Amino acid sequence: MLTQPDTLPYLARPRRPHSQHPAPRRPRACPYITINTEPSGSVSAKGASDDLSATLLEHAGFQQIEDWYGRRRRLPTTTPQAERVAVAAHAAEMLCAARYSVDLDPDLDTSR
Repeated sequence: MLTQPDTLPYLARPRRPHSQHPAPRRPRACPYITINTEPSGSVSAKGASDDLSATLLEHAGFQQIEDWYGRRRRLPTTTPQAERVAVAAHAAEMLCAARYSVDLDPDLDTSR
């Protein structure tokens, strides 16, 4: 006769008490991205460097560059000021919708 719980059919196994269930997963901290105007006047995005953020920033119009500051995304320096503000605000909205934490330079924030 079957007496061990491990040998019982799946439906006949006794349920574990609630305290033995694994703890629910905690939400991960949101990746952080900063979009600001640099002293040279160019607009750059620094922070999270995963594929999704790179794709969203590229879709908004940012280009990837690698220099002594590391890997980052930047708008072309020939972009007019009004378009810089619009592109940066649009990128921030897309990143926020994807649950990124975005720090947007006040000079680029159109919601104010």
